[in-house]
Amino acid sequence: ARRRGHDVSLVLGPVELAPPREVGLHRVVSTREMLRATRESVRDADLVFFAAAPSDWTPRRRRRGKPAREGGAHTLELVATPDIAATVARGKGARVHVGFALEAGGGERRARAKLERKRFDAIVLNSPANFGEGGGDVSWIEAGEPPTALAAATKRQLASLILTKGLALLEP
Repeated sequence: ARRRGHDVSLVLGPVELAPPREVGLHRVVSTREMLRATRESVRDADLVFFAAAPSDWTPRRRRRGKPAREGGAHTLELVATPDIAATVARGKGARVHVGFALEAGGGERRARAKLERKRFDAIVLNSPANFGEGGGDVSWIEAGEPPTALAAATKRQLASLILTKGLALLEP
């Protein structure tokens, strides 16, 4: 998007990859921080891609240090984290939201449910084969439309196709 001349804001969790140059960068660690940064980043946005996979759960109680092995089993109580895409969608207005779903076998039904629940305008359905440099099935899904297979030789080409389709949703 930046190479095409668009202003880009990136909310980035703890990753080993170097962020792209010349983008607005918001580094976060927790899901709550990601929600806060996303809310700030989308204020003036026309198109938002929800590509992160933040944790759905967090420990109820935060401890300092590592629990000792002695004493037998430990119980970890988890509580749900905020759903970033669904929360940000509440103030969506005319902004276009595109989500991602990683599903194996029969994933279209779950992806469509996610598209509706999170008020996405489109969702990119990935297969687990897309992790790393591998390729796999990728589909673009809009409500009420059949899925469109996205064929690309590289991740960069796939990203370009997804951006083009997202930008097309902005056109009247």
